[in-house]
Amino acid sequence: MKNWRRGGTRGCDDGVHVTRDGTVEERDNYPFDKFTHERIAGVPEQKGPGDCGVYCLKYIECHATGNAFSASSLCNKNIKAIRSRYACDIFKETDCKGPRIRDWDGLDPFDGRC
Repeated sequence: MKNWRRGGTRGCDDGVHVTRDGTVEERDNYPFDKFTHERIAGVPEQKGPGDCGVYCLKYIECHATGNAFSASSLCNKNIKAIRSRYACDIFKETDCKGPRIRDWDGLDPFDGRC
């Protein structure tokens, strides 16, 4: 039996891989490389209780497009505008017009917490 622990990742110790359809394949078909990471200094920190998603999306967007993080533009005072911009982009991209029948009786915006 082979030990499949490399570079901080864990795999099966028996050297097999079970796919989604249930077939078993040799683990040699799935080599593991070490993960890499980078730390960026000066990245702004979230202060609001519901802003983590906006920060995460903006970090992913900047990383994917190769843009630098700007502490002056990605900060707590701009989060509301960034959130609104994302919402507008999603509605525009999906051509969202809302439900055909406007029945809001079953909608609880507070999930029954109030």
